[in-house]
Amino acid sequence: MASATVRFACVAVAALAASRAVGAFPGRAGAASLWCPEASVADGLEPVLQRLVAEGPHAYGDSGVPENTPPPWYDRKRFAAGQRLTEIYPVGITYAHIQALYMVMAVPSVLDVLVYTGNSDTPDEAWDRYYDTVAGVGSWYSSDIYEPGTWGYEQMKRVRGLHRMVRLDMNERPDQEGVRNRTRLGGNFSGCPASAAVRRDLDEVASSACPFRKRSPSAVDNTIDNKQDNEKPKSWMSQYDMAMTQWAFVAPVILFPEKYGLANATEELLDGFVHMWETIGYSLGIEDKFNMCQGGLNATLLRARQAMATIVLPQMRQARPPWEYMARCMADGLAYFIPGADFNSQLEIMLRDTLDAPVPSVTALLSPLQRESVKGYRGIMEAMRHDRENWFFRPVSSAAYYILKTRARLIPKDGIKLLRHRNPHRSKDCFAEIRS
Repeated sequence: MASATVRFACVAVAALAASRAVGAFPGRAGAASLWCPEASVADGLEPVLQRLVAEGPHAYGDSGVPENTPPPWYDRKRFAAGQRLTEIYPVGITYAHIQALYMVMAVPSVLDVLVYTGNSDTPDEAWDRYYDTVAGVGSWYSSDIYEPGTWGYEQMKRVRGLHRMVRLDMNERPDQEGVRNRTRLGGNFSGCPASAAVRRDLDEVASSACPFRKRSPSAVDNTIDNKQDNEKPKSWMSQYDMAMTQWAFVAPVILFPEKYGLANATEELLDGFVHMWETIGYSLGIEDKFNMCQGGLNATLLRARQAMATIVLPQMRQARPPWEYMARCMADGLAYFIPGADFNSQLEIMLRDTLDAPVPSVTALLSPLQRESVKGYRGIMEAMRHDRENWFFRPVSSAAYYILKTRARLIPKDGIKLLRHRNPHRSKDCFAEIRS
């Protein structure tokens, strides 16, 4: 009954908002063409991305520049334009961030960091971890990160410090095996049905997109992420990992603005959003030569598109149980605050609606209630696509950000434990061996 009510409300909002629509919503970059990595780099790999792949995994993840000093290329006006975009479209941008986190978790070196910290490997901990992330990012979107005493300034110092502590701790381990032995999650996973479904569906999608590619089910993709030179020592939380995390916050927003209700966003605002994240990345320790957002909107669009086609989506095609487990923890944690945010529903929406991938095996996993949840979310997204003036969603999201801001300020900084701070419990449908 509750699900039907939610669905009715979503469809009603969509119908009401549709009366205010002023035209079609052309896509900036069709997602279907991203499933063939060879085609995306037919003219060569973008230079910054090429450098990132070749050198980034072995480069220490903190440039050493002070977080409270703006870069020499900082443009206050463009940064403010980026903040303006987040003020106008907060719901769509937040949802884009959530989907992108599911995507970037599939990159093994990024997932290793999340597993190692132990801060998001149960639903309860994932709730705290990602709630805190949304609050921190929201502070950068709403205040001056270089003005002492502001929320954004304090959050930047705090996040940079947390990264530094985890990075130092991980890099003290002698090798990859030493790092993984320190985590709570063992190597055995039970259940995790979505991993096999994703591999099966996306293998078919990729084969259709690249008819010239011959690929057996057991083959490993010849992707950028697999071309890294394993003979060189790897740095944990490297420049590569930092830049790929930066990619997650930027790429879906600028590649698919119409998917998240941003079809009416101007190039000036989108360029400002890119510059804002270029600046945030700099203050988090990303070196300029690895910064995913350098060069403005058009350069970043090409780079983001190639990174998605050659790194992120190939790793999703090899969906592994650890990825599913951590993604389920995130989804179950978000469900405490966002109704219907279960993993199966979110996976269906991300793959079928955002990335234009037919996924019958994933769809078959949906329960009747989850199918209703998917319809409800599709109603919300359709309403957002037509709600160009944000007359409905903007006040709702403003209230949500106020709650996040208030909660974040009430958390005692000294009371935050970085590693393994709660007794673990199992995520539904996908179980990990937990070390004592």
